[in-house]
Amino acid sequence: MGTPLALGIRSPSHLDSLEWLESEDQDQQLSDDDVVVQVQAIGLTFRDYLIAKEQLNETDIGTECAGIVENAGNKSGFQKGDRVCLLSIASARSVIKTKASAIVAIPPYMSFAEAASLPSVLWLAYHALFSSANLQKGETVLIHQGASCVGQMAIQLAQSLEARVLTTTSSTSMGTFIHDVFHVQETDIFDTDDGALISKIYQPTQG
Repeated sequence: MGTPLALGIRSPSHLDSLEWLESEDQDQQLSDDDVVVQVQAIGLTFRDYLIAKEQLNETDIGTECAGIVENAGNKSGFQKGDRVCLLSIASARSVIKTKASAIVAIPPYMSFAEAASLPSVLWLAYHALFSSANLQKGETVLIHQGASCVGQMAIQLAQSLEARVLTTTSSTSMGTFIHDVFHVQETDIFDTDDGALISKIYQPTQG
């Protein structure tokens, strides 16, 4: 697999000093539910930006990635050659070992780059709607900043449950995007700069 690499920053607060650095080998001894993945694409989030700018007291870059299974424990449910994406701290590296519970298989038509962009937003949106809000079929949900990556994912998850989506945006163009792509009714899209925002949201929800 070659020399293991990890994304690091030589000069904190200087984003142009991000570079691939040699890293120590991760312990390759496998538990039954461990999986080793040869990383093909990584996703960088706002968390990584804060780390690089020294605004977050952490050093490990990367939260999500996608790649090919290199090795897998007997009870992991994966095998060598599987295409997967995963959610894990310090995932901006060439090879990563993590638990099978943090990994899902990706379909053959999906690129590694696409797959690496999904885990964080999907987890956040799913947790917010179903674990925290306990959204049920036919209910109405308000999703703030619906044009953001998390907002777009939340809209799709809510629609899959046949929930009514109300959403806010910060510009007319973003509202048009949400209407055109996700078919949210124009009357259910609200401008965050509208001074009457709260009263307008109360109308379709009847308070």
